[in-house]
Amino acid sequence: MARGQRARSHARGERASHSHPRGRPGAPARRAARLHARRPGYSLPRRARGPRIAVGGARRRRGRDHPGARVKGFTLIEILVAVVILAVALAATTRAAGVATDGALETRHRLLATWAAENRVAELRAKHLFPAPATSRFPASQGGLELVIDEVVTATPNPTIRRVDLAAGDARDPGRVLARLTAYVAQ
Repeated sequence: MARGQRARSHARGERASHSHPRGRPGAPARRAARLHARRPGYSLPRRARGPRIAVGGARRRRGRDHPGARVKGFTLIEILVAVVILAVALAATTRAAGVATDGALETRHRLLATWAAENRVAELRAKHLFPAPATSRFPASQGGLELVIDEVVTATPNPTIRRVDLAAGDARDPGRVLARLTAYVAQ
């Protein structure tokens, strides 16, 4: 039936062939539901029972209070971006901590090498040694660190004073000098 025909027939009070008695959709189903409900052993038809609502409701499953409301929470992309940011920050912090630790260890080694060189100068002065001009190398240990000390003794314009140049390096890598010290020893 065309749209215009339906409007005209409705205006004349005629009912369309598909319309329900009393003009309400679902009226026969409701009437049948009442009949079935009165008879023992019959359950209500699915349509008469109304829509099924699960415990918690469909709205709760979808996470929405209202059909058009925005879902509260984080998307997977947002979580991944946050994890990446945290990973980069953690890597930077770890790197900074590693550099600080390496710097502290290097400072400790340099301090121990300086003490070893000062101990050699104190030994020369305490034993009243007046070394001859020469170059020598001897091992030393300070604070559990094995060192090698290169000693260069040179004459000065004053024959009663000698210049002693000390270079303390790591025994595992003697070319790497950790501390240099120059002292003067008198006769």
